Amino acid sequence: MENKLSFRTKPVYVLIDKYERYSFNYQGWTVSDNYLLNENSARHSQYSICITSPNISNQDELADYSFHGQKIVDIITELIPICGLPSLNSPRLKSFFSNKALVDYRSAPNGWSSNYATILSSLNRESDNNCHLEIKVEGFIQYSVLEKSPLYEIQHMLELYDGAKDHIKFLLFLNNSILSANDINVFMLIGKALEMINDIYPYKNHQGSKDRRIEQYFPELLDVFKDTTIKTLLNWSNNRKETRHYNDNKNEKKSHESLSDDERKTLYRCSTILIVNVIRHALKLPQRSIVFE
Repeated sequence: MENKLSFRTKPVYVLIDKYERYSFNYQGWTVSDNYLLNENSARHSQYSICITSPNISNQDELADYSFHGQKIVDIITELIPICGLPSLNSPRLKSFFSNKALVDYRSAPNGWSSNYATILSSLNRESDNNCHLEIKVEGFIQYSVLEKSPLYEIQHMLELYDGAKDHIKFLLFLNNSILSANDINVFMLIGKALEMINDIYPYKNHQGSKDRRIEQYFPELLDVFKDTTIKTLLNWSNNRKETRHYNDNKNEKKSHESLSDDERKTLYRCSTILIVNVIRHALKLPQRSIVFE
């Protein structure tokens, strides 16, 4: 009997037009994928990635492979959104793309437990009505559309990862943190990422000329950015109380104004798409507009 350790992602929703099963070897592990087409609802088709170790013969090898495998998993988790797949750890009850939130009354805040379910069950037993409505909050579900298996791009990025510059690895970390965030701390993380991008692609102000960095470096994002510029995003990230600077006026103890609803959605949407393409450019992938719905 073979003993092979494996790690598998939870399924994500993605429609792949021309899927063909693919696998490759990385540092002795087999990286493979699986796609289940939902013919009744294509946008609910499910995709997952699995990494599998060589055969394990003793407990010491099991511990070593577990440690090594988790390091590979951490890298792949950061690379997954770069190839157009939804993040594995997006908040279930919060959507920064639409600036909306849901409430799951059955759950409790992190670090807390609740007897909500016990009381609900007791109330149902006491009720004279034998018909009870049970509501389960699924949360926000992201999905994407791809032409072929994203595993080709993941293989390409894994091969370049060790040699990538430190600031690109840090942008990968920030991007994963941004997509995993479930509170307004996300805007401080975005501000840090924008600060780095502004350093990589500096704004050359010639007599007050318009910031044209999107047109120059990322024309594929023009339809998303429209009239918004990187300078606009930086202005919001530096001058709103949810972002990097709560108050710049030391003589007046008054916070910056809050992000408006439109600013929140635009700052999050444009910044996350821009971060992805900066990383794709650095890792020598084709530039394309990756927008999650």
